[in-house]
Amino acid sequence: MKILTVYFSKTGHTKAIAEMIHKAVGGELGEIRTKRSYAPSYGMAVLQGGLEQLRKSLPELAEMPETAEYDVIFVGSPVWWFTLTPAVKSFISKAEWKGKRIYPFFTSGGQPGKTANDFKRLLEDKGALVGSSLSVPYKRNLLQRPVDEIIRWAEKNKCKE
Repeated sequence: MKILTVYFSKTGHTKAIAEMIHKAVGGELGEIRTKRSYAPSYGMAVLQGGLEQLRKSLPELAEMPETAEYDVIFVGSPVWWFTLTPAVKSFISKAEWKGKRIYPFFTSGGQPGKTANDFKRLLEDKGALVGSSLSVPYKRNLLQRPVDEIIRWAEKNKCKE
């Protein structure tokens, strides 16, 4: 069973959760990077992502982990405008998902909105088997979910059939 944990992160919150998951389940860790950087400030980056959402445009990716050789993939995104980021949508549109078991996770400083449903719809449309998702709230840059819950979620899902 080959495992990949992949993420896009602007503030480091999603990266931190990805690293926790990776440490708990092993396998490989990969980062999604866009060719054109988002604005340095978080607010401007989210605004830029909002414009991409409105225009239904996806950013070009500079780095994209390959998914073909993996059986289980944990995919992480911050929540921007109540859904996953355009960078993660771009990754989903380009990667191989057929028959793979996917576990989405996402970080947010507010309401996660329709992120779980959007992840599920986009991935199932590509032939993935989507398992339970994990919402990880932050408030004033402080993690609002116990670390042991995150670890238990990852460990529980790493070997499900």
